[in-house]
Amino acid sequence: VHYRRLLRKRQQTFEERLLDFTMSVANALKSGMALPQAIDRIRLRMKGPMREELDTLHAEYGLGIDLGESFARLTERMPCEDMILLTASVRLTMRTGGSLADVLAEMTETIRRRRELHDKVKTLTSGGRVEGIVLSLMPVVAFVVFYIIQPEITKVLVTTMLGWTMLGIAAVLIVIGFLVINAISKVEV
Repeated sequence: VHYRRLLRKRQQTFEERLLDFTMSVANALKSGMALPQAIDRIRLRMKGPMREELDTLHAEYGLGIDLGESFARLTERMPCEDMILLTASVRLTMRTGGSLADVLAEMTETIRRRRELHDKVKTLTSGGRVEGIVLSLMPVVAFVVFYIIQPEITKVLVTTMLGWTMLGIAAVLIVIGFLVINAISKVEV
């Protein structure tokens, strides 16, 4: 679980820097640089997972692996929609010709719009997530308040087998309710 969380965080950091990378490559290509030269220059300015992955891409290219193949390997290591699109653009443009700078400029705009939409959806669904937390905590808080104010009312729940069974059922229902509300409030963009 911890490893998956670290991996997801690394991928998120990479995805956050992908827009900057794509925009920088587009600008470098417009200024007249070749793609390998542009990637080499840009990777020196990047940090974190983006720098590490670009170092690997640069090393693979230096060993004679085709740049399109190096991008495909990068996509396997860091799978995300934007990276898949970038790789397809690079490979297709290298095969067929055309202006990679223009393609990357359009792609940059697409990534920017997708991020804006994603942030807007996340903001709109945050209320549902908060409601799920509040509604899940309300029975627990009510039980604690009743236990403090009048312990004889709740004493039956914590001293008998039937009471423990009822508390267990209530806990299961609270968890199910939380998971349902959480699932409803998640919207994939």
